[in-house]
Amino acid sequence: MKRFYQLLISTVAVSSLFAACSSNEEEVILDDKQPREVILDMTIQTDIENPQPLSRASQVSNDHRVEYLEAPDRSFEYVSTLRVIILHENTDNSTNENAKYAVEEMRLVNTNDAGVPISDNLSFRLLANEWKHIIIIGNEASLTLPMLASGESASSVSEFLNKYFAIGNVISNDLHERLENWTVNLPQPVNGVTPNIFYVDENSRIPLTESFDIKTIEPKAGSVATQSDNIQRVQFFVSRLAAKISYTFQSSADSKSQWIDGEVLGVRLRYLDEKMYVMAHNVRYYPTKYLTKVINGVTTNIPDTGNINPSTRTRYITGLSVPPLNMYRTITTMFDKPVKIKHYDNPDSIPVVGPIYFTESMARKSGDHFEIDVQVRKDGVTKWLGYKSMTSNILSFIPTYNQDDLEDLGYFNAIARNSHTKVTVSFGGSDFRVYENVVPYVGVNLNPIFGTDVETPAPEN
Repeated sequence: MKRFYQLLISTVAVSSLFAACSSNEEEVILDDKQPREVILDMTIQTDIENPQPLSRASQVSNDHRVEYLEAPDRSFEYVSTLRVIILHENTDNSTNENAKYAVEEMRLVNTNDAGVPISDNLSFRLLANEWKHIIIIGNEASLTLPMLASGESASSVSEFLNKYFAIGNVISNDLHERLENWTVNLPQPVNGVTPNIFYVDENSRIPLTESFDIKTIEPKAGSVATQSDNIQRVQFFVSRLAAKISYTFQSSADSKSQWIDGEVLGVRLRYLDEKMYVMAHNVRYYPTKYLTKVINGVTTNIPDTGNINPSTRTRYITGLSVPPLNMYRTITTMFDKPVKIKHYDNPDSIPVVGPIYFTESMARKSGDHFEIDVQVRKDGVTKWLGYKSMTSNILSFIPTYNQDDLEDLGYFNAIARNSHTKVTVSFGGSDFRVYENVVPYVGVNLNPIFGTDVETPAPEN
């Protein structure tokens, strides 16, 4: 039976500590004649303050692989800003035919590297007993603008969101659809080399996004608006908006490869999608994003009252969608320093090239694979050796998520956002082989995780 390989996402978390009410805020006694209000107190999972997280491994995936800790790889993977946009039903009768939503709350907070808000929090006073669509965007300065409609203008994503998603704005269905279908592209090659997506300089940060649908609670009549009965605590998560890959090169002690003592100069990875969604489309998680329901004998993952899955376990991506009319791209990476081809007695001494960041991608049809080529040099001869397929440990799923479609559609291979594919290139004979390991991510308390592993942790007792 074909295995569903599950990619574990790392989550970035921002803890929000809520004080019942500030000193200059009146306590309001609610009666049946007053508008109901609740305090929505958010936690957006990060984990970054603990400088010495405990190493641990646990078996949580249903294919029984062990999870490994990974340390932050570089400042590129930290959090600088976090924006929360809360939409609710548009009640303006003159506009609601063409505008489902209006902006109830919107806040942009600066954070420290841990993603913890500076001089702010993530508590919001909202109308009770109604549906909210909550959009979370981290590091928005790294994103390119979504499509602008006639008459709209903005020079940056921050200006666009501040202008068109300000509190009280009515959000046209067209504007909401453009936000939902917002895409970003792989950078164009520079002198034949493909830059990392979102990376410009040392101040660059990788974006993070996710959205949720929840329903606020109904406060009790006669209660105080700030008391604990009227506080609704929710835990959200975000995922980083790129996939990444790293490479190691080695040979066995008895390898007869003609390239032993030569060098690897670069690598090519092909059949990647040119563009990817900013807001995740049809992304499936394990554990699920929402609690599941059984409807007519079918397990269904539908948002409903109190339906956010409270699981604190790290989540695997088990399926995704990519934008239509996408083009395949090849990314070429040439190394600043060539890598020696030889046998390494100490695995810790094997050089690692990367990480290299690129778009979330999915094969066009069942049976298609992503492919890797390496450029080598020895005795004055430089050669690309020819593409090899990545066939192991890659995300594989039925695109409709309906098991009945397996016979017609088959399994599609993909490389998901927020995943790290570690590739080992092994030289033997006149050729090479590739082995892939998609590294699962573990959310360590107060430590944002999206880097290469620093050690193999010991199992928990």
